[in-house]
Amino acid sequence: MASVPISEKCCLTDFLLNTTQSFSSLDSSQKKTVINLGRAKPFLNIIYKRKSGFTMHFCSSYYDKYSWLTGSCVREKLFCFPCLLFSTTPNVWTQSGFNDINHIFNAANRHAVTGEHIRSCLALYESGEHKTVTSVGNNIEAYNKKVDKNRDLMKRFIDTIIFVGKQELAFGGHGKSGDSYNRGNYVESLSYLAIYDSLLDSHLEQCSSSQDTVFSGLSNDTQNELIENIAEIIRMEIKNEIRKAQYVSVIIDEPSYVSSREQISIVFRYLHANEVKERFVGFFDLSISREASAIASFADFIAEEYDCKNKLISQSYYGPTIMSAEDDKFQIKNPEMHHIPITVPCYAHALSLDLSRSLENILELKVFFGYINSIVRFLNKSTKISKMFELFSERSITEVTETECHLHSRIVTVVYSLRSDIMQTLNFILTSFENWDNETISQAESLSNTFEDKHFNFLLCVISEIFTKTDTLFNDSENSNVSIDAGAVEDFLSWINFKFVNKLDNFLKEVNDLVHPIFNQRKLHVEMKSRSHYKKLLINIKENIMCQIKYRYKSFNKLSFLNLMNKDKYDSFSKLFPEELLNDLVSNFKGVFHFSALKNELNILYTTASLKEKQDIYDIYLHISNDAIKDIFPQLLKLCTIFLTLPIPIASIEKSCSALERIRTYLRNSQSKSRLPTSSLISIENKLLLNIRNKPSFYNDVLSEFLKMDHRIALEYK
Repeated sequence: MASVPISEKCCLTDFLLNTTQSFSSLDSSQKKTVINLGRAKPFLNIIYKRKSGFTMHFCSSYYDKYSWLTGSCVREKLFCFPCLLFSTTPNVWTQSGFNDINHIFNAANRHAVTGEHIRSCLALYESGEHKTVTSVGNNIEAYNKKVDKNRDLMKRFIDTIIFVGKQELAFGGHGKSGDSYNRGNYVESLSYLAIYDSLLDSHLEQCSSSQDTVFSGLSNDTQNELIENIAEIIRMEIKNEIRKAQYVSVIIDEPSYVSSREQISIVFRYLHANEVKERFVGFFDLSISREASAIASFADFIAEEYDCKNKLISQSYYGPTIMSAEDDKFQIKNPEMHHIPITVPCYAHALSLDLSRSLENILELKVFFGYINSIVRFLNKSTKISKMFELFSERSITEVTETECHLHSRIVTVVYSLRSDIMQTLNFILTSFENWDNETISQAESLSNTFEDKHFNFLLCVISEIFTKTDTLFNDSENSNVSIDAGAVEDFLSWINFKFVNKLDNFLKEVNDLVHPIFNQRKLHVEMKSRSHYKKLLINIKENIMCQIKYRYKSFNKLSFLNLMNKDKYDSFSKLFPEELLNDLVSNFKGVFHFSALKNELNILYTTASLKEKQDIYDIYLHISNDAIKDIFPQLLKLCTIFLTLPIPIASIEKSCSALERIRTYLRNSQSKSRLPTSSLISIENKLLLNIRNKPSFYNDVLSEFLKMDHRIALEYK
């Protein structure tokens, strides 16, 4: 054979398969012709149908991913070009051919690492004038330009994922097909962006007009992978911050007060770059086990994953499972630590939120809170109803929006104070029923009956008074400078224990005054239950509340050292140093402080005007962490760092760093939406994500994660 008798390069594979001579038996000119022609890359009509109904088509990008891959346009199968030329060991890639595209990546990866394949590739490389096996085609530059284009497209996909996640929108839509009016926020956002982006528009147009749609960037798999890749970059950044932090606290919450899912959220709190950070690291499934010990074991595992067990100084828990268990069941233990992390109540939760969750264990109160939420939702149902309400009230019901319906205390107190105005609104709607739709009339009738129910009004009076007092107690604690007013807690416990039940007659009288005949035109009100029933109910409420208050503040004695930096006590401490508080601190944090040095620095704090005038502990921290002064107060700086790391209320920083508030907002906004669990990290930590995105390496980092899985798109440079 003087020359290779083929006119189209796509026939070369079939020629090699059909020839009776092996490649090694050809003369040098013939070998040169074969090698110069290079591997054939025809489009093959290979189709695979999965059981799910999804159809896979052959993709030309297979040739880009595997530089040794070639195809037979006659046999409609794939082969290995170097092995066809040089291998002496028969296999599927040199004889029968491969067409199982459902397993193409696994099979190709296995073949690429075999000794026979490696020897064949080396032989092709060393054969003189050759095609470089590790490049795509003859033009490396053209291939790299393709990579540039693909990476630019991936940036658009990544930014769209960030946009949809940051806005707390669901990614999926109602329709999967290209002509669907709603293909989901992710796909629709890309389609809208394509109007102004020629590169993206060209890509989407090519995908819609070609059968080769394996990688369009629009599939659910691609969305989910990118969400996970971005979430992993966030986790890596959090781990990096924790690595630099001196101390860490963990906050574990069962957010069932907002979401019905059985899950816990985990948050780490620490100082980073002179700012208090509360970083959400994820929701974790509780459906397998809700045992306290199981939750503690999982928290221990997460602390180890984030490499912070040796920095952990406190742990804070909240939730029905947790609040019913003993502290030692939740203890994260580490034999290498000099001290055991102290347990701190979850002060980020409003006290009334704790109480309402607990009171819902009483059936009558669970029903009552359901009615309260229904009232607010109805008044916020439409602009027409809201405007009608404003005709009867000087206040707007929108001050309690539907998204705040978990804040029972706020709702109850507003409904109580605006009861008369709400009743007038409901009665007006019912008397002008011809101007309203059937659903509104039905709801107005039901709520009007509720307000005529004396039992409902009794609970409204009782719960309103309780929440008025607990909100004051919580606000005092929230706005305090680190310390907690034990006296205020004792006063409330005294009131609930000795005076609350004795107010039964006052509550009953108030109910009779509230249910006025002017609002009872249809005589539908439900009569009161017996006095003994309400006395038992008040006793039940009292015991429930006392239990919750004592749980929340049971760590008072253990946390008494917080008063060391209570600004209101600096003057008294300057006269008589609080030795007992300092001893409590040192006993809780063994081996952390130099006792005498800390005492001297605290004495200077109590007596120095420039330090005493600082607003709170965070201001003191910022002042003494300055490079010029931090060496003067090393122990005080350490104390400030620990106090700021503890999950206790400090007015100047809590609202800006509260992860639990971000979690609550996310859960309220996503109850009716289907979401991938990892998308919560993008939404809740969106501020951190935007900071990470400003780093030059961000997109490369995300793509590096993306490339850890097999993909049919060229993203790596040659």
